[in-house]
Amino acid sequence: PELKFDLVFIDGGHDYAVARQDLLNMRDLAHATTVLVIDDLVPWEQDHGVGPARAWADLLDEGVVTCDEIWQDGRRVDAPAPPGSRSLS
Repeated sequence: PELKFDLVFIDGGHDYAVARQDLLNMRDLAHATTVLVIDDLVPWEQDHGVGPARAWADLLDEGVVTCDEIWQDGRRVDAPAPPGSRSLS
């Protein structure tokens, strides 16, 4: 699409394949300085955190995304760690 966004917020599917595809799909909506926020990077929460955390880590390793900040439960952190119910990057 021709329309590009300055901010993309992903809070989508929680299994690995869907979370990965959500992240890859955002590329069509982003420009070089788009801020990407992904929710649920809490792998200790088995129901909804494992897939997004793994997808995010894989795409970081592949160089598809970069990480400037991580926030957990309203505080900036170096890395998500339990306990915690909400982690964003």
